[in-house]
Amino acid sequence: TDTKSVLDQALRVLQAMVDVCANGGWLHTTLGTMRLSQMVTQARFLDDDDAGLTDLPHVDQRVCEALKRKGVHSLPQMVRADPETLRGWLAGAGLRDGRKLNELSGVLRSLPRIRLEVRPKDGSGGSAAAPIAPGEEGVVLVTLRAENSASRSKAFAPRFPKPKLAGWWLVMGEDEELLALKKVRLDRGSTTAELAFEAPDEPGEYVWSVMLVSDSYIGLDQTAEVRIVVQ
Repeated sequence: TDTKSVLDQALRVLQAMVDVCANGGWLHTTLGTMRLSQMVTQARFLDDDDAGLTDLPHVDQRVCEALKRKGVHSLPQMVRADPETLRGWLAGAGLRDGRKLNELSGVLRSLPRIRLEVRPKDGSGGSAAAPIAPGEEGVVLVTLRAENSASRSKAFAPRFPKPKLAGWWLVMGEDEELLALKKVRLDRGSTTAELAFEAPDEPGEYVWSVMLVSDSYIGLDQTAEVRIVVQ
């Protein structure tokens, strides 16, 4: 009971720390706090040798090592593989039992596969909208499309002591500065969000990173770029 209570409160504190870091504009500290939330949820470090593969049903250390010999080193590779390729990998790793394969495949199909698209709002759909003036407020439009209809709403976190909703942060930054932050939850179709920012005082062309960061999963984060012109 104590462990359950401590972990629940730890995630709430980390969420608050993310907000404090973002308010200070500290990009790397904000991302580090988000990744700590991932580690607490999954009960592992970012640099664990098995890259989270042994969290999957019936994937022990032996199967994990066999998968690595086939070039499978990360959870995203497993999530995005087509069924035939996945079964070939697993059979080659010694996992041939039909019931176990079906259970593992079901978990992988339920993990989020998201397409991240970003563009300046009111643009033509290309990589950049009309230029904005120095100091003017601008908006970046972010579209998140779920590529698997069977995606689960509760996070797959076998070591966490109670069910946890899977959430995501949208983070926009440049070098060491955080420019915008928003917490989002994903629908099974598509989700649209806006990131508001203040244009830099110096005219020029800016390329910023927009990151989709999970609060629950390790290795499923994504990054896209958006171009902003200030003149």
